[in-house]
Amino acid sequence: MIMVHDIEEIADSICVAQVNDRGDSRAILFVKVKNGHILEKDIICKIEENILKEFTIFYIPKVILQVKDIPSVHLYWQVRMEKDTVKTIRSVKTL
Repeated sequence: MIMVHDIEEIADSICVAQVNDRGDSRAILFVKVKNGHILEKDIICKIEENILKEFTIFYIPKVILQVKDIPSVHLYWQVRMEKDTVKTIRSVKTL
């Protein structure tokens, strides 16, 4: 989320959707703060204010959590022809 990366205390973040058994979903924002900072109310308010500048209240994550690190992954796609059929293989590599 670009609105989050504009905040000087934040090093990295990722927002994911969590879906329950009924199909309802909520956004969870995982935030890695820069050294010397703690995710406190003032930073959470900055996040919410930045989101509201460009979107509506519905885009504010229901849960905002501080984490030690944000995992990085690369998806590799390989397409193979087997007996005139295209098969797509996807593998994930964690950095």
